[in-house]
Amino acid sequence: MKNRKRKGKSLLSKWGIPVIIGAIVNYFLVSVLALILTKKDIKTELLPYILIVFGAAACGLCAFICAKNNDLQGIISGAVSALIYSVLIIGVYCFLCGMQVNHKLIVMLPVNLIAGIICGIIAKNIH
Repeated sequence: MKNRKRKGKSLLSKWGIPVIIGAIVNYFLVSVLALILTKKDIKTELLPYILIVFGAAACGLCAFICAKNNDLQGIISGAVSALIYSVLIIGVYCFLCGMQVNHKLIVMLPVNLIAGIICGIIAKNIH
């Protein structure tokens, strides 16, 4: 019998690239929000919640791509990609903005996890 190498996608293409795409989408949405803020006046109390919604949307896209790229169940691939994405985004926010981890950033984790799981399941059920 011949030993055959299983040709599969690399770990980077399964998990890394979708997470990076999700981060790019998130930063694009935040940039659009910044442009809107220069033209319109939005209450500053709403900004953290808008950022949470943008993060959840980008995380959902990330989980959707991850679920399509691997053989795991949708709930698992969605949850893992959401956790990787959330740690990356929270880390970058804290590093770049000098923000301390507060309750609004911590809320991002379960919201992103729920969005990731839902989008992962949707991705596996779309044929």
